[in-house]
Amino acid sequence: MKFDSGKAWQHPVLRPKRYGDDYPYAEFEVDIDVELDKRKGSVSLQAEYCLSDPNLLSLVDREEAKYVLLVNCSKTRRRETIESFEPRIRNRFTAGDLSGRTEFSPFLIATRFLEAYDWSGWHSDFCGLRVDIKEGYVLAVDEPKAYWIDRAEEAPLGSIFVHSASPAMQNERWDVQLDNDRVEIIMSEETSRLYKSVRLEVIKKSDVHYLMNSLYLPALVKVLYEADNDTKTYENFRWYSALNNLLEFAHCPVLGSASSNRVLDAQKLLASPFNNLLSLLHGDSA
Repeated sequence: MKFDSGKAWQHPVLRPKRYGDDYPYAEFEVDIDVELDKRKGSVSLQAEYCLSDPNLLSLVDREEAKYVLLVNCSKTRRRETIESFEPRIRNRFTAGDLSGRTEFSPFLIATRFLEAYDWSGWHSDFCGLRVDIKEGYVLAVDEPKAYWIDRAEEAPLGSIFVHSASPAMQNERWDVQLDNDRVEIIMSEETSRLYKSVRLEVIKKSDVHYLMNSLYLPALVKVLYEADNDTKTYENFRWYSALNNLLEFAHCPVLGSASSNRVLDAQKLLASPFNNLLSLLHGDSA
């Protein structure tokens, strides 16, 4: 079993509307919560299934279909299927079972052969269609959810950024690249060399507020707005979940919140960098 947004099924399957409308009046959504025990290293999993089609629900009631969650962690090479006839799954993984990017894929699966299967909830295009459903066939599927499971998500904000030099970048300019596990700040080779040299000096002199305002603040604002506008593109990257954790801790709207003011949120995450700079300059002028 694997989610494929373009898969053509041999029978109607309930899935997210943007991928198909076999069931135009029903929903199958799964809310997944993953929590890392910081002390023990174990991981607790909670999955709540929301299924609205009455015919599919009746199959579950008769134990002719079941809720399934496929857990796949490539780093630890752990692949596990959790099954339930109840619309909720609870599970705990011991320390070391899951680490790094872990994907959770929800399904509704037939548990026995269903002969001449047909339901009124299907799209009108399937009117009069009768299909044989074999044991193990997918009846409903939701998009997989990916989580980063490690203590690195609790690292400081600066840890989500990485710097690199590119000969293609115009001198005295920098840009931000988001399509990796860390947000990449790209500079020209000459600017990058100068940055590394100056950065060490300003840290020694406690003048890092200059960098916070001229580099990290605008970079963070860009990251926040880009992530808000395109969560599907970025949600599986490590920086995304780390940044979401920091936003929650700071009581700021999580990524994907269209009405948020990210200029204010970025200043809050960076502990008011402009005010710190003003205080520094005021002290220098005293």
